Amino acid sequence: LESACHAPSKAALGAEHGRVVRPGGRLEMAEYVLDRRHEHTSAHIARWEQSWEMTLASRADWTAALEAGGWTQVEFIDITDHVYRSLRRLRRLCRLLSPIARVLHLVGIRTAAQQRNIAGSVALWDSLQAGDWRYCLVSAVRADQPAG
Repeated sequence: LESACHAPSKAALGAEHGRVVRPGGRLEMAEYVLDRRHEHTSAHIARWEQSWEMTLASRADWTAALEAGGWTQVEFIDITDHVYRSLRRLRRLCRLLSPIARVLHLVGIRTAAQQRNIAGSVALWDSLQAGDWRYCLVSAVRADQPAG
């Protein structure tokens, strides 16, 4: 659940999952997936990735990485509409609490990582509004034979 985005190599992640799951087993993830209809990654995505120390991948990138790791039947179900309200609430909360958080950071109560989380949450919302990504359920089936 929203953790595969933190893997620097999606191919290595797919291979490791493929190594530990028996043939015929399933992989299920809820993940942010880039919408590559845009010609380049937006500044919002870059800020979000840097703030949350992650890298996002497109459906094509995920499919290639998982198939290389021995996965088949890779499918994506877009559930962005179901998380929209929650993300809007997160953006409002960040907007409301950001000034207080900034002061708490300056006096040493909040860490730099905590501050980056706020910036990342704002960038998450901005990039969602720009149509840069979708929230998807990703599923795949472990091939009957190991890859490679």
